[in-house]
Amino acid sequence: MMRHKFLSCIWILLIVAMGYGFPEKAARAACPDGMIAYWPLNEDEGGSYADGVGDHTGQCGDVCPAPVSHERINGSQAFDGSSAGISVPGDAAFDWGKADSFSIEWWMKRGYESPVGDEVVIGRRDTAGGLAWWAGLSADGTAHFSLTDTDGVTHSVTGSENLTDGVWHHIVAIRNAEDRTLLLFVDSQIAATKEIAIYSGGFEFTDEPLSVGWAGTEGAGYFNGLIDEVSVYNGVLSEALIADHVADGLADFRQGYCETPQPIKIMPLGDSVTAGLSAADGEVLEPGLMIGYRQALYQNLTAAGYDVDFVGSQIYGNTASSAFDTDNEGHPGGTDAQIAANIFDWLSLNPAQIVLLHIGTESLPGDTTGVEAILDEIDRFDQTITVVLARIINQATYSLETAIYNTGIAQMAEERIANGDKLIVADMENALTYPDDMASQLYPGVSGYEKMADIWRDHLTRFTAFPDQPPVITSTPVAEATVASPYTYAVRATGSPVLTYALASGPSGMVIDPSTGDLSWTPFDEGTFTAAVRVSNDVGYTEQHFTITVGPRENQPPVAKAGTDQMAVEGVRVTLNGSASYDPDGGIASYRWEQVSGTSVEIRTPDKVTTTFTAPGVSSPALSFRLTVTDAKGLTGIDYVNVVVNAASPPTADPGPDQSVSKGDTVTLNGAGSSASGGTQIVSWRWAQTSGMSVQLSAPQSAVTNFVAPNVGADGDTLIFTLTVTDSNGAEASEAVRITVAFVNLAPVSDAGQDQVVSEGTTVRLDGSGSYDSDGGIASYRWNQTSGTPVVLSDADVVQPTFVVPSVASDGVGFTLTVSDKDGLEAKDTVLITVNDNGIKIFPDNVVSFTTVTGRPMGIREENGGTLVRLSSLSDTGVGDALDRPENFIYGLADMAFLADQSGGTVTVTVFFQEPAPDGYLWYEYSSLNGWQSFGDDAVFNAERDQVTLTLTDGGARDSGTSVADGMITSRSGLGYVPPPEKDDKDDLLSCFIASAAAGSLPQFCILPFIFAILTAVFCKDRKKGSNQDL
Repeated sequence: MMRHKFLSCIWILLIVAMGYGFPEKAARAACPDGMIAYWPLNEDEGGSYADGVGDHTGQCGDVCPAPVSHERINGSQAFDGSSAGISVPGDAAFDWGKADSFSIEWWMKRGYESPVGDEVVIGRRDTAGGLAWWAGLSADGTAHFSLTDTDGVTHSVTGSENLTDGVWHHIVAIRNAEDRTLLLFVDSQIAATKEIAIYSGGFEFTDEPLSVGWAGTEGAGYFNGLIDEVSVYNGVLSEALIADHVADGLADFRQGYCETPQPIKIMPLGDSVTAGLSAADGEVLEPGLMIGYRQALYQNLTAAGYDVDFVGSQIYGNTASSAFDTDNEGHPGGTDAQIAANIFDWLSLNPAQIVLLHIGTESLPGDTTGVEAILDEIDRFDQTITVVLARIINQATYSLETAIYNTGIAQMAEERIANGDKLIVADMENALTYPDDMASQLYPGVSGYEKMADIWRDHLTRFTAFPDQPPVITSTPVAEATVASPYTYAVRATGSPVLTYALASGPSGMVIDPSTGDLSWTPFDEGTFTAAVRVSNDVGYTEQHFTITVGPRENQPPVAKAGTDQMAVEGVRVTLNGSASYDPDGGIASYRWEQVSGTSVEIRTPDKVTTTFTAPGVSSPALSFRLTVTDAKGLTGIDYVNVVVNAASPPTADPGPDQSVSKGDTVTLNGAGSSASGGTQIVSWRWAQTSGMSVQLSAPQSAVTNFVAPNVGADGDTLIFTLTVTDSNGAEASEAVRITVAFVNLAPVSDAGQDQVVSEGTTVRLDGSGSYDSDGGIASYRWNQTSGTPVVLSDADVVQPTFVVPSVASDGVGFTLTVSDKDGLEAKDTVLITVNDNGIKIFPDNVVSFTTVTGRPMGIREENGGTLVRLSSLSDTGVGDALDRPENFIYGLADMAFLADQSGGTVTVTVFFQEPAPDGYLWYEYSSLNGWQSFGDDAVFNAERDQVTLTLTDGGARDSGTSVADGMITSRSGLGYVPPPEKDDKDDLLSCFIASAAAGSLPQFCILPFIFAILTAVFCKDRKKGSNQDL
């Protein structure tokens, strides 16, 4: 039978967080202040229901509720939701005036069924036959309190949480006259508040009865669930008392609100360890001296202020020098089956609220079945008993069987706790140091039992509360430390409420955990250091001052870490990993792996940090290995690891069916259909390509992965993938799947570029470079104009042709780009060039107008022989050699390209100026081959000089791009000015020099006069600077 489930894990956490559980009751010597009626509802048969604080005895209504034992606080009553109820005669004690405050308190547990209407837990009728006030559940399952005065003024307050959840809830409804509020508390938390609840009358309804579990009249307000501990108070119930009552119920404290406190009854239960056997092997110990952990535990609890009573039929330790409560149920040599057969009777004679269970020392069970039988028998006696279950101590020489048994104990306990079992696991195995804390192979010595007492105490104090006491430090400081080694001191103290630890003074770097009291420090210098710790709570504080002597650094032994215990499958290679081992003050010099139990295996590299072996057959499933690490000075450290071998039951790999796809398809490989057997699970998937064109898997370590079918040739390809799955035992299985990829030529993708917005006269570059073909490449491009004023492209069959936007009235020019792959598949895309007016209106409509770099407008018109396909305006600065560059390019340079009608042909164009060209200004061009030159006769100005007609020949005159006729003429030219040379006496000589130099010879009759003239000019110039100007 499973233990009682009403206390869920959430309630356990709530108890610990609130600091409640089995509270110390010494502070409560009488009923709470202001209590005027209290119905504990503990009656085990119907009829009447006593008032625990007054004489307001209740009677059954139409039908008596059904008694229920061992529920919230002692017993409770079950109401059926249709006829059961309790009536309490009217009394002036319940007549409150307008200025009075009062409180109503109860426990309730309501099932999951939705209420059919409001359900009353307690209420009072008025003189008109209705309910003057009532508290309970509203029709939506939330807590509700409604209060009406004698003038008919009504206020109410409703919670927000649905309480129809099958769990006990503690509710308090309050009318606070001073604050003029109504309050609802649910499980010690404020659930709802009604502000400004103003009443004009009082609440005096003399002689009118109270009703519990119904509205007091047939067919109305019946409650459907359990009700317990109903009480009524004059005044506002304090939050502290509300929390105290909640804790009483959550911890199943079996004393009502007004009962005399009783000690907490604890039963130590188990075998020789519980009895206290501590003899060396072969030694007989006097039973009266067998104190085990019980003496230290009892004395620790009573010193902390607990009122405890150890119970049981045995009295081991009754002649010990330091007296304690010796009652227990420790039975030397007892087995789990024997304990299970007798525990019900032992509890019948000596009931307990807590059982401390340690069983299995002398007769180690093969599994946890016997321990579960003990727990079931405890349940059969009383499901509210809390059991603290031990992971039992190990043996002086490490026992793998004990460790495996303890693992099973922990797993079994987790399952029962998850089902609501009031069960706590105490780890005794890892609390002791072996063999130092053992008196013999099986039994602890004094130090071992003291450590067990500390563990029991720590777990008990997690769900029991201290009385209010100032702190008392009980631990002894650690007085010695070593340079560069961690120093720790676990400060321990008693006191209640919650203690806070602080470092009052200490050396640099010393810290203390404020909640646990664990102090830590790493000294780096020898010497004597002082420190002080302070422990405080709401009651007071205390300090402990101590001195630490730091000595020179000593060699510390290494720490072996053999890794966590493992599960393996027979025939599988198992890896033992000691890489987590370390030496705190140097390094590890050597490793040594040894097998200590189980079927013998071959350790392949026993002197390496990691090694392997092959798991044997399951005739001996448990294998144990010892890792010994040694540092450079010969100190050693030891650790153990266990490997449990299971029978081989490999999983089944299922990579899914073979598939046929086309290149470019996204292919899914699905191994989710793989399965494991023998209670194992698939823990990893691994996909690997073993044949065909290589592809990239999206998630090769997942059950499901994807890839894109490759660009195969005309013959296609077959790709093979192998799925390998591994189960939780390490067993593997593999299976292959074939993916046949067929060749399918895919059409290219045409991308004509982004739409553009330009002005008249702008050179537009169309851009098809974003086009692509995924399986072969683009073979050709073709641009076709689809809208707008016709234009001519520089080359309609290239990726990025250009054209010049004409001066037209249309808003835009559209093009279609057609791309073809090598197999003839085509794709098209369009682009729109939106044309804006450039605002230049001074030229004819058939002239391409634009604004030059100098800010002046200019126009160009093709006359014959070709079409303008590129146009931009450049600054002459930086173009060509500055020595022979013409001056004052009024319009900058026009960078132009013309598509000739025929290769080697001539193109004639007219350039329009904003105003007539000044006299002396000519049309100049620049080429890298010839430098700066005038167009000469190839530039003809009209009579007004506001136009000039240019003649350009493909591959010839005025084609600055190339001397080869290629159908494209380029020109970088503009309107400029070269000033005439100045005439003086040296002109003839200079002309002679220039002409002769150009001819390749300089005759004497030219050289000598020229040199003389130069020297004369220089001399005369210098002379002019002085006062004497004659030669």
